[in-house]
Amino acid sequence: MVSREPSPHGRRFEVRVGCRLGPRRSNLEPSVRAVGGLFFDRGVYDAVVRHLVAALPHEGVGLLATERAAGVAGVDGTLRVMRFYPGTNIAASSTRFTMDPAEVLAALRDVDEHGWWLGAIVHSHAAGPAAPSATDLREARYPDALMVIAALAERPPRLRAWRVATDGPNRWDGETRGEFTDVPVWIDGEPGGPADAGSG
Repeated sequence: MVSREPSPHGRRFEVRVGCRLGPRRSNLEPSVRAVGGLFFDRGVYDAVVRHLVAALPHEGVGLLATERAAGVAGVDGTLRVMRFYPGTNIAASSTRFTMDPAEVLAALRDVDEHGWWLGAIVHSHAAGPAAPSATDLREARYPDALMVIAALAERPPRLRAWRVATDGPNRWDGETRGEFTDVPVWIDGEPGGPADAGSG
């Protein structure tokens, strides 16, 4: 089932129930291929972690609204997180997630009204590392947003951001495979610490 909602700014959002989420738009800016890092204010970062921990034993999920931030930590192409939209994992699973479509549409309307961009889709791994699993790559449906993953087994929980390339955008056949590269994450503009993706 596909739900479409017209945007007052001419973009059309699409959600496929049971298959992930995301707005479809052909002129997305900025492209994740040009993203050099993801910047969190401490309060937003902590809110993300609290929400994902509260979702245990299931995977937690949410969306991040972003805007371009010039020169954060000396890195071009940084995205600043403007708002976190906590979601409900209607799959109620410890190994996959599907965000409630009504929550997705409400979040995307708010993102659109503020002139932000859907910069990242967030979810958690209860036991695994903060890296895309085979399921994450197989079910990736929105290559125009970063994939942010929290490893809740680590203390403190660690968030990492990933740029995922799929075989083609908006494919719903269940066979898409992805390649991924990490994107640095900062809290309050400082690299290092539990939120830094680093290089390994």
